[in-house]
Amino acid sequence: MNTEQGGFQETKHETGANRLVKSAEAMIKPLFRTEIVGAEKFKEIPEGKKVIFATSHMTEYDVPIAIAVLGENYKNKDLKVVDQDSHHRFVGGEKPVFLGLKIAGMENFHSVDVKGIGKERISRFNPDNFGPIKESLESDNPVVIASYLDVAHKSQKWELPDRIGNGAAYLAQITEDAVVVPVAIDIQADKPFGMGELGIKEIIKNRRPRVNVVVGSPIELEKIEGIDEFAEFLRKRASGEEATDEEKERFKEIKTKLQDESGQIVDAIADLLPEEKRGHWGTTQGS
Repeated sequence: MNTEQGGFQETKHETGANRLVKSAEAMIKPLFRTEIVGAEKFKEIPEGKKVIFATSHMTEYDVPIAIAVLGENYKNKDLKVVDQDSHHRFVGGEKPVFLGLKIAGMENFHSVDVKGIGKERISRFNPDNFGPIKESLESDNPVVIASYLDVAHKSQKWELPDRIGNGAAYLAQITEDAVVVPVAIDIQADKPFGMGELGIKEIIKNRRPRVNVVVGSPIELEKIEGIDEFAEFLRKRASGEEATDEEKERFKEIKTKLQDESGQIVDAIADLLPEEKRGHWGTTQGS
């Protein structure tokens, strides 16, 4: 339904997630020349599935680039984005990013807990963060989420980090009929930049670097029995409640399975990247 305000015709979509995509495009297009690779993979997503776009996160630009390109190329769906909670606070948070989120529409973002800001950021897995994200998926809003940890880019290398998180895999576990679509952001520049800082000088030096946004085939993860026990254990631990030995053992078992599935996602992303950016990930290691 269209509404008229002062002679300006405005649609519901333009005030919602399209605002997110337009904001990402306004940031990315002056800085990079983007090209989508593997758009035909969208056709492999089974009808009716909830879509989780799990992206690389080698730079602070990866997720905004993914939003801009996916928003333009994937079914005109209303994307939602998972990011860290320090971006959602003006006081005690990261002010420039907070203002950027305000412009893009706070309703388009879901926050997850992160301790500290800047290079001291440490991700903290909190299952309670994922309820609203699951609701977005169930409302047919594809979700864009960084597929691994390294929130502070401490490695300072353009390669996938050794340590990864479980957010994308956990979200797929708690959501019925969800698929994970791996997305790799490959910036075509010789020198790494944009890890914990924007690196505008390097972008200027490289004259709007080319970026391949590479989409992989959807992944349907095998369901882990007892995933609710995993969340309950973490809630108990956060409240200081003592767990039994049996509960601890069960938690370790489920966590191992979840980490294996997270590794499966990062392997899929690695396969979409040049070899020098894969770290120790990828299904073709040693071949």
